[in-house]
Amino acid sequence: MKKDIKDAAGKTAAYTKEQLDQIRQEAANKLTAMDKDIDALQAKAGPMSDQAKAQAQKALDDLKAKRAAAAAKLDALKAAGQDAGQELKAGYDAAMDNLAKAYEAAKKGLEQ
Repeated sequence: MKKDIKDAAGKTAAYTKEQLDQIRQEAANKLTAMDKDIDALQAKAGPMSDQAKAQAQKALDDLKAKRAAAAAKLDALKAAGQDAGQELKAGYDAAMDNLAKAYEAAKKGLEQ
């Protein structure tokens, strides 16, 4: 009986580790995709007038700060053990939501 419980606990922990590894990889992929989107917005800001470029740069700076915050959350998620993984994933998800909102705001500002 004890062996069965121990085996079940081990399988659960392995599944949780695999799940956490998958979450980490998906999070890294999302951040890499966002980097490409940010670079594309940066390129759009190049040919703008000085005033528009200044406004775009402010939005891009905010976007980059939020990207750095998301990267820090990702680093914490990568370093986390299984016990802290769920809590850190929630923090990463919140940081990515903030980053996505900042991206949309910057994109909208550049399109005007």
